[in-house]
Amino acid sequence: MRRVAALLVGLRAVIPVVWVALAVLVTVTLPALGTAGSAPLDDLVAQEGDAATAQQQATERFGFPLYTDTVVVAHDPRGLPEGA
Repeated sequence: MRRVAALLVGLRAVIPVVWVALAVLVTVTLPALGTAGSAPLDDLVAQEGDAATAQQQATERFGFPLYTDTVVVAHDPRGLPEGA
C-alpha cells in the first residue's frame, strides 16, 4: 500500500495532465451525443404501428419528431374539458 501511495504522490503532477488529455481525446474522437443515424422507434417498432403513427403526427403538429421519452403535458389552470 505504501508503494501505491508513493507512486501516486510521485505522479501527482502527471495524473491531472493525463486526465485532461484523455478528456480531449474522447471529445475529439467519439461521435457527438444525439447523432445516431435513426430514431429510437425505428429499431423497436413496426413502421406502420401506432407508435410510428403517433411520432409522425407529432412531427406534423410540432414541427420536429418527439422521441419515446418525450412527454407533452396540456395544462389549463381552470381545468381541462372532459374530452381532453
